[in-house]
Amino acid sequence: ETYRGEARAKEQIAKLSGRLGLDLSGLPDLPGLTLRRAQLLGYGDKPLLQIAYADAAGRPVALCIIASASAQRAPARRTLEGLPAVGWASGEHAFLLIGDAETDVLDNAADRVHTSL
Repeated sequence: ETYRGEARAKEQIAKLSGRLGLDLSGLPDLPGLTLRRAQLLGYGDKPLLQIAYADAAGRPVALCIIASASAQRAPARRTLEGLPAVGWASGEHAFLLIGDAETDVLDNAADRVHTSL
């Protein structure tokens, strides 16, 4: 399922978050990023919510959330497939913010999501 447009995407994030068992009503707006769409994908046998944003230059940034029993981890910066990323885990869900945006934009966005959820 894919939902485009900021208002529609916010509505669908709320709807789709139940499939992850995670309340995303506290998901903040992310400075420097514009919400574009949300879609529910699958990874293995688990639902994966991808929330797509664009930075000021129009470059895509994705916040991916999946249910995961992995140990709790603080946000850590890394590079995946040549793209800057920040990943962390809550103990019940794993999060990855990835995209070709400025590092400070990604770090700020990851911090806001991490502290809000």
